[in-house]
Amino acid sequence: MGIRYDKFEVNFKRVDSLIKLFERTRESTRRMKITETDILRAAVVLLHSAMEDYLRGIIIEYLPKRGRDELKNISLPDNDRRAEKFTLGDLIEFRSNTISELIEQSVKAHLQKVSFNNTTDILSWIKRIGVRIDKMEVDLASINSMIERRHKIVHEADANPNAGRGHHMTTPIDAEKTKGWMVSVEKLISNIEKYLQSSDFLETT
Repeated sequence: MGIRYDKFEVNFKRVDSLIKLFERTRESTRRMKITETDILRAAVVLLHSAMEDYLRGIIIEYLPKRGRDELKNISLPDNDRRAEKFTLGDLIEFRSNTISELIEQSVKAHLQKVSFNNTTDILSWIKRIGVRIDKMEVDLASINSMIERRHKIVHEADANPNAGRGHHMTTPIDAEKTKGWMVSVEKLISNIEKYLQSSDFLETT
């Protein structure tokens, strides 16, 4: 396994630690407080971050090695112009770089702005580096569910649309659901990593 996967595993263990902290904190005899379930919300955000960090890392590593078509929509670093519109003068500040270095810098700068908002985004990006998951047993619906919940937590403070008498102001969340998301993400990443180490992939790089 590569360095990117090692980093993912470290972050994945952080997610697991948060869930274990929640389970030690909770008291099953009473209704959970929002401040207690917020530990699970933090776990969801960190899980999504760990997944994105891994995906972004492997794309930055392998995309520069791909063909012209996979790089055509990527502009120069710190260039606000469309990828297909830059002048020779725009290259002046990169004159000390090799072509390979400039491609790598451009890909890295582009990926820093990329978010994976659903599994369609994920599949599209990993396809660009030559990874196919059509034969992998991955629960994409579960991963989409996790991404949607992370978005709700980050952008809506996980507000409960049914808030009011008898309801928490936040949408309910539980450890088992969060663990299920962990399993789905871990399976996706481990399958991608195995594919990166396979002869099918290595023959294309």
